[in-house]
Amino acid sequence: MAEIVRGRSTDAHEGEVVLFLIGLRVNRVARVREWLPAARAMRPMLSELYADPTAGFLGHTMALVPRGPLLVQYWRSTEHLLDYAHSAQGSHRPAWRAF
Repeated sequence: MAEIVRGRSTDAHEGEVVLFLIGLRVNRVARVREWLPAARAMRPMLSELYADPTAGFLGHTMALVPRGPLLVQYWRSTEHLLDYAHSAQGSHRPAWRAF
């Protein structure tokens, strides 16, 4: 099991790192049909990214803000992020089209 590191820490990553903030704002909680598909699409995408080390995805953190979830994603480069976003393979493009 990994050791828990208490307090602040930094990463000794060399090279470019891209931060991508993505969130889901829920304007009307009662309109579940409008926001639930987008909310359900995120977990499979994250699982897919963690399973493929060549994707350039370095990790994420998540926070629940008053209107919904907010994810901060860490990517190796802008090219990796855009390649995943526009790829015909994977779960992002179908979710994007449905949105």
